[in-house]
Amino acid sequence: MPTYNNLPDLATIARALGGRVHGQEVHAPGPGHSANDASLCVRLDPNAPDGFIVHSFAGDDPLACKDYVRQRLGLEAFKPNGGERPARRRVSTAEINAMIMAATSRAAEPSNIVATYQYKDADGALLYEVLRYEPKTFRQRRPDGNGGWTWKAGERRVLYRLQELLEYPDASVFITEGEKDADRVASLGHCATTVACGDWTPDCVNALAGRDILILEDNDEAGRKKAHEAAAALHSVAKTVRIVRLPGLPEKGDVSDWLDADPRVGADDLTKVGFDAAVWTPDTTIADDSSRLIKSSAEFVAGFVPPDYVVVGLLQRRFLYSNTGQTGAGKTGVTLRLAASTAIGMNFAGRETKKCRVFYAAAENPDDVRMRWIALAQHMGFNTNEIEVYFTEGRFTISKMASKLRAEAEQLGGEFGLVIIDTGPAFFEGDDENSRAQMGAHARMLRSLINIIPGGPCVLVNCHPVKNATEDNLLPAGGGTFLNEVDGNLTCAKNDSVTEMHWQGKFRGPEFAPMNFLIKTVTHEELKDSDGRLIPTVICEVLSEKAREDIAAAGRNDEDEILKRIDADPAATLAKLAQAMGWKLFSGEPNKMRAKRCVDALKRAKLIKETRTGRWQLTPEGTKALGDEN
Repeated sequence: MPTYNNLPDLATIARALGGRVHGQEVHAPGPGHSANDASLCVRLDPNAPDGFIVHSFAGDDPLACKDYVRQRLGLEAFKPNGGERPARRRVSTAEINAMIMAATSRAAEPSNIVATYQYKDADGALLYEVLRYEPKTFRQRRPDGNGGWTWKAGERRVLYRLQELLEYPDASVFITEGEKDADRVASLGHCATTVACGDWTPDCVNALAGRDILILEDNDEAGRKKAHEAAAALHSVAKTVRIVRLPGLPEKGDVSDWLDADPRVGADDLTKVGFDAAVWTPDTTIADDSSRLIKSSAEFVAGFVPPDYVVVGLLQRRFLYSNTGQTGAGKTGVTLRLAASTAIGMNFAGRETKKCRVFYAAAENPDDVRMRWIALAQHMGFNTNEIEVYFTEGRFTISKMASKLRAEAEQLGGEFGLVIIDTGPAFFEGDDENSRAQMGAHARMLRSLINIIPGGPCVLVNCHPVKNATEDNLLPAGGGTFLNEVDGNLTCAKNDSVTEMHWQGKFRGPEFAPMNFLIKTVTHEELKDSDGRLIPTVICEVLSEKAREDIAAAGRNDEDEILKRIDADPAATLAKLAQAMGWKLFSGEPNKMRAKRCVDALKRAKLIKETRTGRWQLTPEGTKALGDEN
């Protein structure tokens, strides 16, 4: 392999790699990375064997990175063969620039390829490829005969997976809209195919002559259009043609989504649904069009999918919920208990759960969540080394990390039933939280986790409320725009140490009574500071209705006692009231906040008022209440 010790300037290299000059280096997308991910660093070095050195900030293989740079610069790839390396030779800058321009025009492809689908002829020779990129775009290329690529498919077109079709000449064939779905159906043991860009050439059509054709329609207008185009093209040569609408398929869903939604569905189920569809003919297009407004009773109920609950009667799989409450209202405590309950298969607030894996995105304060989780494990009796709850720490961009999230979830066994996002605002990808359009997009991005995380999980998002929200107006930030995109808005409202979970604004499901949780400050032997002192943390436990009534009664007794003390000492401070009541914080200091809650309750009840001099004064109602108490 020749060695180039007079490479072009950094600006030219940056242009070839799609990057930019940063000091004495070029930062550019590495092999397999998105166009916005400058993970590759290239620096000129006359002492290096090839005139440059590379470094991957993402930890990619340095040899692969060097070969990638060579290819983009139009240099021959290094081929280890055990022999001696050819002697160094110098190449002119003009020659190098010419090779860069040739390489750029020949292989100017984005680096974020996520899948490659090969179209081969009957003998197995590669004719062309379809490349899928993230975000979802496609390009076609064919071998140019010189070890490179020409960026179009060429005139000759064939069916995808043609060799399998020829191996089973009498088999029924499923037609999908794309290669990914064809591969998924083929993995069940069926013959499946598609065509690149919906191009039904005569060769593709004739290859399916005499077959029973089952066209799997994607659930959107584009999918319906492509299904009818395929049916019209194949009708004249096929034995039969059926357009198959999969029951319960979500909007914009495809056969892969349908199979992912229920792991019990297999090859026989797909066959039955396929052959249950009516045989398609050109004159039944209008009557058979799912876009028509009027449906029979049978057609109307055919799409019914029974609810698949994570928490029975409360949270459904494939639904998106917000959980809205003020800071400190107990949202994290409640959702951590929910995560543990569903992973264990333990009742949650008296409701049956369906045991499942849980993904918890701890974005805002992962250290706090970590301490709470350790304490909750002791309280609920589960082993943190065994429970199937999986966490992420801190913020990240969900839209950019979707493929990585799915891949890692699949490595863990897939089939997650619950995803908890704590909190939603931490994952906002816009620049204006007051923009209705951006908040709507934010909610839809959160909903996309239903399809990103395998298993069709329920997604529950902890949210902050709208500005100046009161306990009777706990709608998620974004108001109606965000609310329209979710299936239900749960709420958490705290009164003293009790958090009440209910719903406001919207809830798709049966009505349910409020659920109450006691917020407790606890310690754990594993939670100590560097000096060995115990660190308090917070957990929640479920309260029965009787326990809730007992706490409410105790609260009223506390208010009565505070009323007496204010009557005896109108100048009493919150600290003095707390000391008199024996209310202390973990540190031993008086719990002024608890005293303030009692005082505020008395003020709301109009039993006391504050004078201009800062003293308390009983109102006539307060005097009467005190007299009744005595």
